[in-house]
Amino acid sequence: MMTDREYFEKLFRESMVCFVWFLLGVVLCGIISVGVYRCQPQDGVVVKSDTVVVVDTIRHDSLVPVMQEVVRVKKIPILQHDSIFVLSNSENIDTTDSLVLPITQKVYTDDSTYTAWVSGYEAALDSIETYRRKEVITNTISVKSRKRWHVGVQGGFYATPKGFQPGLGVGVTYQMWPP
Repeated sequence: MMTDREYFEKLFRESMVCFVWFLLGVVLCGIISVGVYRCQPQDGVVVKSDTVVVVDTIRHDSLVPVMQEVVRVKKIPILQHDSIFVLSNSENIDTTDSLVLPITQKVYTDDSTYTAWVSGYEAALDSIETYRRKEVITNTISVKSRKRWHVGVQGGFYATPKGFQPGLGVGVTYQMWPP
């Protein structure tokens, strides 16, 4: 028969052993859960890509030529009849005078969106519209939130009427850090 003191010493030793095993289990589960948490693939991440094509219309109204040169000269014969000048495009008519018109080519540009060439006698470019195509790509990244409450099989030391004993059970857990 055991004395009360021996009984309490034995109970204390068993309790301390169970407590050490409990702490070891908590530390081990914490290490495993952190390792599993960090190694999990991000299955809750959804990437949605959307491409939109936008055509910008750019209108240029105040245009100044950057280069101008005479590319050819056009001679137009002039017939004189009683001080009335008649222009003729026919080559076989005898004329005394001819009108010389310079045909120039003008280049309009802003070096990035357009370049326009205009030829003629005193020709000018009134306006020009350019259409630039631009793609806008939008990536939407959304993370599905994972559940914080879990129900599962748990193992450990349980308090029973016979003292602390190892066992398995069904339990509810709450995840404290965000998934």
